[in-house]
Amino acid sequence: MQRGEGYGSISAILLRSCGGDTAVLVLPDLKPRTEELPTKFTLPGGSIKKGESEKEALVREVEEETGLIISFEQCTRVAGFSKEFKKQGTQHTFWFVKDTWKGVLRQTGLRGETGRPGWWSVNLALQKENGLHFSHKLALYHALKESGFAKDSKNIAYALREHEILLTSCPFMK
Repeated sequence: MQRGEGYGSISAILLRSCGGDTAVLVLPDLKPRTEELPTKFTLPGGSIKKGESEKEALVREVEEETGLIISFEQCTRVAGFSKEFKKQGTQHTFWFVKDTWKGVLRQTGLRGETGRPGWWSVNLALQKENGLHFSHKLALYHALKESGFAKDSKNIAYALREHEILLTSCPFMK
């Protein structure tokens, strides 16, 4: 299924503590670039199949792309944020996953859509050029702020300094 096709799509924001830093799970995106997602990296996630809830799709996609097994109880929708793909008429939502899961990271996703998952520092994920799509960075910022991982959200906003005005003016970021 192509990105955004059908019943909407979801992404997971998996965070863990690494020493004094916070890391987010990121995957190389091997799908062809589109105007809406021109970047080379992505968060685990994908399309929702007919009859699936967002959480069921999230659990399935995270396992397919990463090998990690999460449970419904670990998933929290990132409040007030979704990315609408106007051309497809679908909606993309983001979910924060608490830092407990089972399994071992895969070498690559099951269908060859993503490469080997890896843990990036939050600063790298927010600043890397051609890294995550801006909508993913905004959702990550919001998940960090809501989850308690971010002690100082102003430092996170600084990591997105070229978009700081947008961060403070977005109604879902308040």
